[in-house]
Amino acid sequence: LVVVSRPEDIGQTPDGAPHDTTSTPSSPAKQAPRTRQLLADRDFWIIALGLGLIYSAPMLNGVYLVRHMEHGGISRQAAGFVFAWMAAFGVLGKLVTAALADRVDKRWLVWGLVALQVASWVLILPPPGYATVLVAGVGLGLGVGGFVPLPALFVGTWFGRSAFGQVAGLMT
Repeated sequence: LVVVSRPEDIGQTPDGAPHDTTSTPSSPAKQAPRTRQLLADRDFWIIALGLGLIYSAPMLNGVYLVRHMEHGGISRQAAGFVFAWMAAFGVLGKLVTAALADRVDKRWLVWGLVALQVASWVLILPPPGYATVLVAGVGLGLGVGGFVPLPALFVGTWFGRSAFGQVAGLMT
């Protein structure tokens, strides 16, 4: 495997941008901010805390959803299938979000994914039937899976390529 610091060094461009023939491949990259600067940055904390809260949803699904379904009369085995269903739709959610990320305002994308998860939980708040749980599982899977590409998208958009590794490392 070969690691390339800048796509331009091998004749490629990020995000499908047109190739600029006037720049030289060895032009210096923008300097990454210091850790102290990042930790003092309001945007860093808003993104980190927002993503942290959003990523708590799948943990809550894992902890409470099976017990909630059992309380509604659904067997543990049937509840386990709902998680397989959610995982499959999570893959689809990731692909759809990645495709939409270049075409839709990122804020609307986040709100849409949050709304999808909230609507799915509201759907199963009363003791649900199995069909209702499967429908909610689709929404939860799409919503949770849809968030997978977002941290990289936010870090790259707000902090740039030169700080990507540093910011992503601090946020995790």
